[in-house]
Amino acid sequence: MSTSEQPILSVKHLSLYTGELSLRSLLLEHRLIRRKPVLSNISFELFRGECLVIMDDGRSSLPALIDILAGLRRQSSGLILCSGKVLTQDNPRRSSIIRPIFARSERTLDNGLDIGTTLDIPLRFSTELRPEERLARIRRTLELLRLPPDIIYEYPSNISPAESMRVSLARALVLMPRILVSNSAFMDLAPTIRAEMMNITMMLRKDYHITQIFAARNIDIARKISDRILIMANGTTEEFGETGRVLGNPQSAGTKKILENFSTRYRYSPVRD
Repeated sequence: MSTSEQPILSVKHLSLYTGELSLRSLLLEHRLIRRKPVLSNISFELFRGECLVIMDDGRSSLPALIDILAGLRRQSSGLILCSGKVLTQDNPRRSSIIRPIFARSERTLDNGLDIGTTLDIPLRFSTELRPEERLARIRRTLELLRLPPDIIYEYPSNISPAESMRVSLARALVLMPRILVSNSAFMDLAPTIRAEMMNITMMLRKDYHITQIFAARNIDIARKISDRILIMANGTTEEFGETGRVLGNPQSAGTKKILENFSTRYRYSPVRD
């Protein structure tokens, strides 16, 4: 990677606050809101084709960060830039730049819609492609994910869990995004399906240079799939850097504590000389 290459994604000083009405304010009948920090001053950069895994201390800040990156929630302050341009939540192109993948795909696919319609909806709302062009795009996406072309006539209740997960990924890929964001590194899937999805996402990075961001709580998976890792505690950054360096030789006491709090199978083990 050239050092002159511009980051595909820059997150700068991202913060999120929730309003909290104090008891004192209620007693005095004032509507004074005390702001409670959920995320505070999160910053990082990613380059084209890289994978970032985010791990935290088990608090609620990580889902909020994923939602903001996916455009499902608005930050209180800070900027998100794609290729140097500010990406606002109301940007009409945002949904085709950063796309979410939902971990529990069977819960997010509408059983009342066939697969073809499910994949066609984002194209109808976010592109000006003609019907035949949309169908061609859908078929190319299905072929990329090794799904049979006639699956477009099936309904979610009639396909396997593995196919359901790949359809969910197809729904994200059909708009040809630059970045994929997920609230889980496929941890809820059966081991064989999880391995298949990890191989597919790694292929997308290698062959199509799609940048990816996953939330994860498994150190082995983080080490295998990611180039960089972000460790968070109490809604702030504990450590950010190359995965091998952070997992092998964490500098922050908070990072060490978070990694050691995972199950014994995936605990942090320092690099030995």
